[in-house]
Amino acid sequence: MNEENQVYFIDSDQLPPSALERKHRLEQDPSFRADHMKYMDGMQVIESDIKDKVLKAMGEYDYNSYTAADVERALSHETCSIEDFKAFLSPAAAPYLEQMARRCPTAKVIGAGEIRDHELLFRGYPKSAVATVEPKKGAGVPVLIWEIGPEDERNLDIYEGYPRLYGKVNLEVQTEEGSESIMAYTMNEGHEIGMPSVPYLETITTGYLEAGFDVNRLLESVSHCKELAEREPVCEGMEVNPWNQQLLQ
Repeated sequence: MNEENQVYFIDSDQLPPSALERKHRLEQDPSFRADHMKYMDGMQVIESDIKDKVLKAMGEYDYNSYTAADVERALSHETCSIEDFKAFLSPAAAPYLEQMARRCPTAKVIGAGEIRDHELLFRGYPKSAVATVEPKKGAGVPVLIWEIGPEDERNLDIYEGYPRLYGKVNLEVQTEEGSESIMAYTMNEGHEIGMPSVPYLETITTGYLEAGFDVNRLLESVSHCKELAEREPVCEGMEVNPWNQQLLQ
């Protein structure tokens, strides 16, 4: 049946005229349909402002307002509050990465290898960029391979800022035994090249030394990021940290 270009796919001559009229109106007039997202008469109305609270908190989050004392206080808590998690995501938490890693009690190192055809870069904020790996033919990044449990991964998701800052990808790692697929945190798109803070770089350097990796490869990555950052325009008020410049001189 076609009335004014309206096609009724299922009509029945068994329906009375009043029922057909109601059916056709429902098909043609959206305002006649029930909105199942609205409360019906007689239902208890429960107001929720959760979404507004979350968006408000995101807009008010200032990572520079947190200090080392805030991070230490958060680490001392058995159960973390929202404020504790905010402190963990701030640049002030960089020197405490090792302590934060202890919140993954069942994690253990099971090997070492290299992510081939990838390079180590630092992205995020000009003064406190953090590490990530990105594809680059012929390059390589040495890594430790950890075995983690579900609770460890949930904790790491929080500390790595997943999924807002970092995402999870599967990468191939070349080990002495062959190739192995691992899960890795890599930074999401949209973050500019920057320089790591001195405490953050010291933490990574310590990790390289303890793992037996060549620290020169790390410093080459930092120098490369310094060159890239100098080529890109720097936003007003976001100059490169002079401590980082001194480190590379």
